[in-house]
Amino acid sequence: MICSWKELKFDDEERRFVTLRNLNTGSHMSWRDRNAMKQNPNAQYVGKEVMVIGNHHFKGSTGTIKDTTIDGHAFVALNIFNHGRPEKFGLKSLRIV
Repeated sequence: MICSWKELKFDDEERRFVTLRNLNTGSHMSWRDRNAMKQNPNAQYVGKEVMVIGNHHFKGSTGTIKDTTIDGHAFVALNIFNHGRPEKFGLKSLRIV
């Protein structure tokens, strides 16, 4: 397909990259309050598209969060060819794309 430069359109939307954090470790909550919680506060991240950051051999890979844990980890299905199982990452090692 051939097109001229006049037909090109660019996305003007500004993207903000946000590093995830564990929502369960707030200083305003006591140990008993955190243990009494019925829901996982990190569950709001499920389904988000993320990129692996930090010192990790999957650094730069993207994927989708499939599940989260209360202790601040996420299981991510990476968009890597022939990679069938979700990998476990700390929420601090992920950034929403």
